[in-house]
Amino acid sequence: MEAFEPNYIKAQNRKLVFDLFMSENELSRADIVKKTNMSFPTVMKIIDFFISRNLVHDTGISVSSSEGAGRKGRLLRFNPDAYGAVGIVFEGKYINMGYVNLKGETIESVSMNSGDSSGNFRLSKLLGGIGKLIENNKNIPCLGIGIGLPKVVNPMKKQ
Repeated sequence: MEAFEPNYIKAQNRKLVFDLFMSENELSRADIVKKTNMSFPTVMKIIDFFISRNLVHDTGISVSSSEGAGRKGRLLRFNPDAYGAVGIVFEGKYINMGYVNLKGETIESVSMNSGDSSGNFRLSKLLGGIGKLIENNKNIPCLGIGIGLPKVVNPMKKQ
């Protein structure tokens, strides 16, 4: 059997639980244990990490398990607005930009012309738009910026 680095396994486990929250939105720790076959202590560490990053929060709602005795679990809810990102798409002479949350839901979008009257692209205009989107949504920390181009761009050939 191939051995894996502990950090790789930790990252994969976190991704598995994150994806589960993306699809289910609300889960108890016991639900996560059942659906992932991870140990309860592993799930606890992942949930503590997620709570510390504001990715999930405890709803305060108790849920009971139909199996066995023990105290009731607590329902956890995914927070898609814990972080956001700026997405930029160049489409012809227009640039479409948007600020999205972790579920990919658009929070704000802006379209602008990509050039001036001479057809030259102004990077400062793009940076200003990015800055404005981040500033308008400062309650949702920005994790990054993604850029989509319709084709390979070669400025030397003006293509």
